[in-house]
Amino acid sequence: MTTVAASLECIAADQRMTSGNAPARIRKLRRVKDSVYGCAGDVDAAFIFFEWLETVKPDRLRLYRQIPEDYRSAFEVLEISPSGLALWNGWGIRIPLLDKFYAIGSGSQSAMQALKRGMSPEEAVAETFTLDECSGGTVETEYLLPPELRRKRRG
Repeated sequence: MTTVAASLECIAADQRMTSGNAPARIRKLRRVKDSVYGCAGDVDAAFIFFEWLETVKPDRLRLYRQIPEDYRSAFEVLEISPSGLALWNGWGIRIPLLDKFYAIGSGSQSAMQALKRGMSPEEAVAETFTLDECSGGTVETEYLLPPELRRKRRG
């Protein structure tokens, strides 16, 4: 699977893909409009979901035609947006989270513990590499705001 961790400011994911014959590296984060999304689980279904999100007006019926019912629970997506964190499922349902940080994937429990100890999402994902054989490679990080706006916001 994978590890994706997020705070209200950034989201991070490992780049290891373990489906298929041999491990490979892929990008699991995607920016769509004002949000950044990270996926864990079945890569094919998650990437179809990303394409659905990128349409002008996502229509659930279109999503249902593209992802077979058996695969809709085979992945999850974590979103970071100006309104906070949210989880998405394969049914196209957005579940807003009240948490200030969250993690998904096979390394999520390890990442959540790291986040609770004050680590950044990037550090939390890297922390899982020794405990979760399905997470590894390089950590990819995306910030909700560009660097020039992050500095202004902090003061």
